Amino acid sequence: MPAVPTLAPAPLPTLAPPTLAPPTLPPPTVAPALPTLAPALPPAAGVTFTFVKSPVSPGGTGQVNVATAPNAACTIVVTYKSGPSTAQGLIPKTADGNGNVSWTWNIGTNTTAGTWPIDVRCGAATAHATFVVL
Repeated sequence: MPAVPTLAPAPLPTLAPPTLAPPTLPPPTVAPALPTLAPALPPAAGVTFTFVKSPVSPGGTGQVNVATAPNAACTIVVTYKSGPSTAQGLIPKTADGNGNVSWTWNIGTNTTAGTWPIDVRCGAATAHATFVVL
């Protein structure tokens, strides 16, 4: 019988242990700061209703708030079916240093139900709103 050659296992290459280098990252970038927004203010010559109490019952209290230029001179007219109101609280006022003005007035017990206009003038600017008397 012929001799069967035997193979010796080939030596395995010797490998150095792996070295792990930290990943190369790009340098951090800093986003530019965003501007801080100030609270929105009405235009210097404008007037805007910020609150209108509605609906209101006869015998109740009406109320409106407006924003305008600081220290602006303001007037208000509330008109009912019978004509412009002469209620005690509807007097000329001066806006405060932040441009805020508010009025409150008594709604007469005999005031006709309906939707009624409110007109405010501050300086040369005007604004119009309505409110409901039940």
